[in-house]
Amino acid sequence: TAHGDRKTVMSAIRAGANEFMVKPVTPLDLYEKLRACVERPRQFVRASGYFGPDRRRRQDPVFRGPWRRKDDPEGGIVQEESAAVKAGRPNVIEG
Repeated sequence: TAHGDRKTVMSAIRAGANEFMVKPVTPLDLYEKLRACVERPRQFVRASGYFGPDRRRRQDPVFRGPWRRKDDPEGGIVQEESAAVKAGRPNVIEG
């Protein structure tokens, strides 16, 4: 898109966008974004109130909060590998 303001970005994320680029985009920018999507796919979160891609950009082992998700257990989401992950299917974080 040509609109990179916070409102537009947040609207795209709420609509399900995993990545966002603002025009003008060079061929190298597009290549690098596509490569990152393929090489580092998002894990999926399965919680009582949500199932979908984990939108966090990084996993910070020393994150001190605040935990903003309604379903976050105290201390954060416990990550477990599911049978689907071990079978080579998309990663799922059970929380």
